[in-house]
Amino acid sequence: MLNPTHALHVRSVMSRRDAIRLAGVAAMASLVPTISACRRGPMMGDEVGQGTNLYTSLDTQIIDQVISTIDSITTGSPLRVRVIGDTEATKATGLVQRIIDERARPGCDVWFSSEILGTLRLASMGLLEPLGDIAAPIAPAPGAAPVPWPIVGPDAAYLAVAQRPRVIAWSSRRLGTAANKPAPASLQALVQDPSIRVAIADPRFGTTRGDLAALALAWGESALTDWLTRLVRNGLRVVPGNAAVVRAINTSEADCGLTDYDDLFAAISNAWPVAGHAAIDEASPERGCVYTPATLAIIRNAPNPDRARRLARAMSSPEVQTVLAQGPMRMNPVGRTLENLPADLPTYPAAKVNWNELLAGEQIAMRAWDKAQRAG
Repeated sequence: MLNPTHALHVRSVMSRRDAIRLAGVAAMASLVPTISACRRGPMMGDEVGQGTNLYTSLDTQIIDQVISTIDSITTGSPLRVRVIGDTEATKATGLVQRIIDERARPGCDVWFSSEILGTLRLASMGLLEPLGDIAAPIAPAPGAAPVPWPIVGPDAAYLAVAQRPRVIAWSSRRLGTAANKPAPASLQALVQDPSIRVAIADPRFGTTRGDLAALALAWGESALTDWLTRLVRNGLRVVPGNAAVVRAINTSEADCGLTDYDDLFAAISNAWPVAGHAAIDEASPERGCVYTPATLAIIRNAPNPDRARRLARAMSSPEVQTVLAQGPMRMNPVGRTLENLPADLPTYPAAKVNWNELLAGEQIAMRAWDKAQRAG
């Protein structure tokens, strides 16, 4: 396991996902060749009822691995999973809006998101079907007594099966030991040196929006507004997505930035001069960082309810959790201690977040961001 107090240094593992994302090539899910059980693209007319429709914001390579694993562990009639994705910068947000727009005639059976905020919005609108026994207590390890899932929604509307930490990434050419200029050690340190150019993904979308919502709950609106305002006044670079943060660091457009662990992992795997560590909150008693949960849910009035439950059960399995941990997203399993996990899986301390209050935090965070932009 990685030492949570040290910067991240991992072995080079070049993957198709890394090459596509980090070279900046947009790969729309509808244009990617399919695997045997997985069909991508829009649904037309009666096609809605011909398969199991999975809307997901996970990247193409990861979800292909997940579907292949599900093929190997499911029995009975084929699930015939059809995957519907969206673009890198707005994919979770866009897919959530699509589910909302389709609520009179749902096209989605199962929703699997790389973050939690959109899932909370769907739950608040009553668009999620209770998971029932899919969210029943699980054994955290073989032979152990069952315990409740650590992150599960009210009425079992959703559950988290994996999570990844938010990190501070920086250029090892311009910051750190080799550059004789310390890299920011915490969120608070990002605003202390105006000469350090900071990049973040657009706060209106994705995990950055969820991260700011969690910080809003922890800090309050005034402190978050002050922090964001100082970032803006220091010349904050706002880029389309988290992968673009590490690209900006690699191309010397930024010195450091906030991003997700998988984007940092991919940058280092590509031998880019990028390092990083947990986005620690100095004000947190546990000095933890926000982990973004990957959430699973069934859509209420799904077109294929029986297949939806079979798919959701498979997606919450230890086999799928292992795939998510071993793949390039390096997502920590939630609720289970599994074998054969990568040595470089992050072990940073986690900040405590009341996920069921995150929508309130989102409103605070967006007000703070608007104020910061005006003040800057």
